[in-house]
Amino acid sequence: MNLEKYSEVELALLFAYDAELIERTKKLSRRYWSPQHRAWIVPYYKQSIHEMMEIFKGEEVIIASQLLQENELLGSWMQKNLVKANAKHNIKGESKKQPLVELFPGQGKKRHLTERTVQKVFEQAKARALVQKPVTVHSLRHSFATHLLEAGTDLRHIQELLGHQSSRTTDATRMSATNSAL
Repeated sequence: MNLEKYSEVELALLFAYDAELIERTKKLSRRYWSPQHRAWIVPYYKQSIHEMMEIFKGEEVIIASQLLQENELLGSWMQKNLVKANAKHNIKGESKKQPLVELFPGQGKKRHLTERTVQKVFEQAKARALVQKPVTVHSLRHSFATHLLEAGTDLRHIQELLGHQSSRTTDATRMSATNSAL
């Protein structure tokens, strides 16, 4: 579970789908779900922080380092609990090394589907749909990036979504999309 600053007056609580954590989150006052950010938004007030400390007692929570620097109460929560500081996660789109929510969650809390499992599911769906063209899971990745690019999404954002370290790799997708449009 990650806790980040959403705005000057709100915090974002992010975690992979977990029915129990969702039910516990629903106990927080004045919380709401943001589908755009796929996060629970809670007021950034002392009372809300106390509620979270009680509701998520014993839960591993990763708090953005920016919050720890500006809020002593969160610092004390970190010391009392399994809470960790993390400078790498930011809901506003700064660099992330690990996904906040797994795109293909597995059976366990911290597990995701293997690449091979996704390929098998894709091959089965392709066979059921009677698709004859030679397509792969990787071709879906390129289609996704191409559609984002055609919709006007910023190239740097696409680069982040695809996990590309170099903009040259993302530029190859851009060139492919440009050529296919001709």
